[in-house]
Amino acid sequence: MNKILSLILGFLILAVGAFSFGQDQIEFKGVSFSAANKKTSAADIAPIAAVNANWISIVPYGFLKDNEIIYDSKYQWVGERPEAIRACVKLAKAEGLKVMIKPHIWIGHGSYTGHFQCESEEDWKKLEASYQRYILEFVEIAVQEKVDLFCIGTEWGKFVEMRPDFWKSLIAKIRESYQGKLIYAANWDDYQKVPFWSELDYIGIDSYFPLSLTENPKMPELIKSWKTIMPLIEQYASASKKKVVFTEFGFKSTTKATISPWEHQDDGKFSEKVQNMAYRSFFATIWKKSWFKGGFVWKWYHNHQHAGGQGDLDFTPQNKLAEETIRKYYGGE
Repeated sequence: MNKILSLILGFLILAVGAFSFGQDQIEFKGVSFSAANKKTSAADIAPIAAVNANWISIVPYGFLKDNEIIYDSKYQWVGERPEAIRACVKLAKAEGLKVMIKPHIWIGHGSYTGHFQCESEEDWKKLEASYQRYILEFVEIAVQEKVDLFCIGTEWGKFVEMRPDFWKSLIAKIRESYQGKLIYAANWDDYQKVPFWSELDYIGIDSYFPLSLTENPKMPELIKSWKTIMPLIEQYASASKKKVVFTEFGFKSTTKATISPWEHQDDGKFSEKVQNMAYRSFFATIWKKSWFKGGFVWKWYHNHQHAGGQGDLDFTPQNKLAEETIRKYYGGE
C-alpha cells in the first residue's frame, strides 16, 4: 500500500510541476500603455493590474525631422515627455508592475519607420548622434528609477541593416550605466535580419503576422496560421540561443483584423468577436511554447472607463470581449 501511495504522490508532484512549468515559462504578461496629453494618474494604472498584467510598456515617442530626432518638445503631448515618463514609471511600480521603457519614433506622413534610410554619410551621422542622445536620456531615467527592461529601438529595419556598428556601439554605451535587461523591437517580417541579438537579453518581435486571407475568419484557420509561423520563430530562437518576447501583439476589433494586423486603418466593420478570436488563437498556441516568454498587448489607454468599447475599431481590448480573454490567460487559467 505504501508503495502505491508513493507512486501516486510522485505522479501528482510531476503533474503539478508540469503545470507550473507551463505557467512559469511566461515572464511577460504586459500591456503597451499609450501616453496622453495629460499626466498619468494612479487611476489610469490600476486597471492594468486588474487585467492580471505584471508588466507595462511605457513609450516615450520622438519624431524625425531633417534626419534628427526631436523629443521633449513643447509641441508634443505631455505624457510623452521625459518627466512624465519618469512619473509614469513611479506609478507603475507603486502598483506592483515591472516596467519596460520602449522608445518609438514617428516618421510622419504615413511613412513606416522600417523603410527610412539617409541619403548621405553626413545625414547618417546626424541621425545617429541625435538618436543616441534621445536614447541615453531615457536610459538615465531607467537607471535612476530601476527600470527592469529597456528597449533600444522599435522597427528600424533599414537603419539596423545598414548601420549595425552604430547599434552595437549604442548597446555598449547603454551597458556602461544600465544594469537591467535589454531588448530590441523588430518588426514581424525582419526579426531574422537583426545582427546584434547576441548582445541583447531577448529577441523582441512586434507581432503582426497575417493570420487569414479573408475577413471573419474561423478559429481553425487562425490556429493553422500560428502553427505555420511558430516553427520559424522557434528555429531562429534556438539558433540564436535567446528567448522570444512579443514587444507588441494585438489586433483591431474589425472583421479584417487578421488579414494585415499591422494596418492602423482598414475598411472592415466593427467586430469584437474577430479581435477576441485572434487573441484566443494566440493564447491557444504560441503562449504555451517553452521558448516564448510572453509579451505586451498593443495597446492600452488612459481613462479606462471610457476607452474602447462597442463600436471602437482600434487595437485596444479595453471594454471588449478580448479584455476578459486577456484577464483569463494572464491570470493563469
